[in-house]
Formats: sequence, C-alpha cells, structure tokens
Amino acid sequence: EEPSAGRLVAALVEAFPETFDDRHRLRGVEVKFFKKAQLVVGELHHRFRAEDPRFDFADAGALTAYVDNVVCAMAVMEGAVVLEPPLAAKIEAGEPLPSGSEEEVALRAAALRACEEAAAALGIHACEVGNFLWGVHGKKPSHRAFPRHATPDTVFY
Repeated sequence: EEPSAGRLVAALVEAFPETFDDRHRLRGVEVKFFKKAQLVVGELHHRFRAEDPRFDFADAGALTAYVDNVVCAMAVMEGAVVLEPPLAAKIEAGEPLPSGSEEEVALRAAALRACEEAAAALGIHACEVGNFLWGVHGKKPSHRAFPRHATPDTVFY
C-alpha cells in the first residue's frame, strides 16, 4: 500500500485522541483541524521523504495549514482575516477564547481558509503558507508584538 499522509494523520488521531483529535463543532458542522497530527506528518515527510519511502507521501500536498494562534494573528495582521470589533477587543485585552468556542473555532477556520486561498493563488500547498506565517513571518520581532488570541485550555497548540 502506498504511504499516505492522510492515513497517517487519521491513525495518529485515532491512536492518541487526547493529543491529536483537534475537532470541534461550529454551528452544527464538524470542523477538523488536527493541527498537531498534521504537523507531525508534515515534518516526517519533509525530513525523511528522500531517504525513507515510508514518508514519501504522494498526498502530502493535501495537508492543510497547521493553524494555531500565531497563524491566526499573522492572517489578521496581513488583512486576510478581518475580525469583528468585539472579537478584536477581546484579543487586544488578552481575554481567553475557550477551546472549541464559536469564536476560537471560527477564527481558526477563517485563518485556514485564508491559507488555502493564498496557496491556490501562489501555486503552493497550504501547509507551506502556514509554515511561512508561523516560522518566518510570526518570528519577526515587529510581528511578535501583534496581538494573538489566547486559548489556555487547549493542548492542541
């Protein structure tokens, strides 16, 4: 059987749900982020695909952006996600957004959508957009000061 990023993500979520099962409901719709599981699989693919065929996933491009508060903040900073004033005020004030709350899930979903749209426009994978927002853009000293939402009751990011 051909190695599959999607199957490995699903296996991690099933085997270690308390660590990887990052799914929520938003207005009756199930939203699956699986941020940590996708991050693990993406890192295995990028690090080992050339030397170990088990990690050369043909479907690696289907991995989404690994959306956490940094990716959300950078998407907001760049104008790809526009916050409603009450949510912006909460984030500015450092008020926590509980894990699985409508605000937290909607914000992460909006950032994920923004990454998907940017990836399509650039001809790259969404996980690459997310990696740039998190690992390059989000590390700049001037960008680190931009307000990020706080979700202290999550283990998913």
